[in-house]
Amino acid sequence: MIANWEFVLLRHGEPDWSPVIERGAKGWGFDLAPLSSKGVAQVEALADAEPFGRPSLIITSSTVRTLQTAHILAARWQLPLEVAFGLHEWVPDLSLSWSSHDQVEKAEAEFNRMQGLWPPGENLGWETLPMLRARVDREIQSYSKHKGVLVVSHASVIRALSGRSLNYSEYTQYQLGA
Repeated sequence: MIANWEFVLLRHGEPDWSPVIERGAKGWGFDLAPLSSKGVAQVEALADAEPFGRPSLIITSSTVRTLQTAHILAARWQLPLEVAFGLHEWVPDLSLSWSSHDQVEKAEAEFNRMQGLWPPGENLGWETLPMLRARVDREIQSYSKHKGVLVVSHASVIRALSGRSLNYSEYTQYQLGA
């Protein structure tokens, strides 16, 4: 159990991409993917274990997979749940017009190769690491008056803030300004 924590970052459970791929989702349409049955089981096991203690509040990204994760926990623990739009996934195309998972993977590979930074004077079209950190820090900062906030979000967001790569339903402690 984590003692005296302000924020815990939790990656959502395993998603099921098949419904959005089958329907030809584009852009933020990929954010409509629900949890898989395995993802639901992962989150339910986390709820039963309470590995970091009970938070006072759960905040979540607005995607279906994070909302479903947060809802399971909030319902089980009878806690308030708030949607924090700024916790959304990394943006692979700032025009919000990507049309395939392949495009996202290509942009992500470039992001990783360039360590999240555009070359000086260039705009590569994806959200940079400083943009991502600033967006998410602003959002989390607005909850700093609370103690024990569970932040349900995405691998890219958690990695940008903590430097840690988490698997589905894994968590890490986070302090603002750390």
